[in-house]
Amino acid sequence: MDKTFNGTTSLTVTLNYQTESASFDWIYLYDSNGNIINNKKYGGTTRKTETITVLGNYLKIVFRTDGSGNNYYGFKATITY
Repeated sequence: MDKTFNGTTSLTVTLNYQTESASFDWIYLYDSNGNIINNKKYGGTTRKTETITVLGNYLKIVFRTDGSGNNYYGFKATITY
């Protein structure tokens, strides 16, 4: 998913996630320059909620999975501006 949110100078992204492993299933957030926000992979077996502030009006979310079956929560992203 990539989207420009016209009329804003920052975005707040609240991520809820739990995956098989940050080595197999994760997401990256990218800014308008193509940089990975916080230089971080979001994923792992512990269910977490993190709030990230993104400067600017653009966000790209890239999800990666190995496709193995499991019963983890997955991902949910809520974007406010």
